[in-house]
Amino acid sequence: MDEVRTSGIPLSEARPCDFCKGKIAPIFYVITIKHAFFGKGANQTLGMFQFFGGMQNDGQDAKRLAIAENFSPNADRAIVVSEDDRINTQLFICQDCYLRGPVDLAVIAEKRHKETEPEEEKANG
Repeated sequence: MDEVRTSGIPLSEARPCDFCKGKIAPIFYVITIKHAFFGKGANQTLGMFQFFGGMQNDGQDAKRLAIAENFSPNADRAIVVSEDDRINTQLFICQDCYLRGPVDLAVIAEKRHKETEPEEEKANG
């Protein structure tokens, strides 16, 4: 069995759920939102994917896409814009909110960004 990779969050960085603002939960989810985009080669790869049969929902789509990537002259991967934590958004969602129902991550991320703006201005200003 493969080992599970783990990382830690210092207790000083723990905070309540970004959705319900309840108590700091003993079990919670950490969701990191990073910006990414596809380069120019994506269209070439998708064209080759269509040549090899395209999307058929038959369980073989991933294999056809892998073949298309191999035959494309400029097969690009998605490019993650930044690994800088100051640009990315990290959300803490308690297990109750996560399991209870739909959570609008975009709205929560925007609220979290507005909450952290004053902290960044104090640190930089």
